[in-house]
Amino acid sequence: MKKLASVVFTGLVISGCSSVVTEQTAAIDQLTPCNKIQTLLGAYDTRFESLKTTKVTTKFMDSWSTNYHLVGQQCQITAFDHDNVIYRCQNSYKEQMAAVTASAF
Repeated sequence: MKKLASVVFTGLVISGCSSVVTEQTAAIDQLTPCNKIQTLLGAYDTRFESLKTTKVTTKFMDSWSTNYHLVGQQCQITAFDHDNVIYRCQNSYKEQMAAVTASAF
């Protein structure tokens, strides 16, 4: 399965597309949670370059939307400087119970 994660990740890097094609989405969906985390950790060394799409620059940081979500939804990449880059996902909830239930997973 580790080889599959590498193939999917390499395919996304080579494609250079801002959107993920159906075959790539299907391959990503078949990865185990551990494979997704391993792929995410492997992308850290390149500052998540293969995951980045639209860039937004502010005085304090640069942010990119992601072309696919390995963990969670509504994920983005944020770089505060050359050494500090993060991949984060967040959700908003209208009710406390929905947030508590979602955080249990």
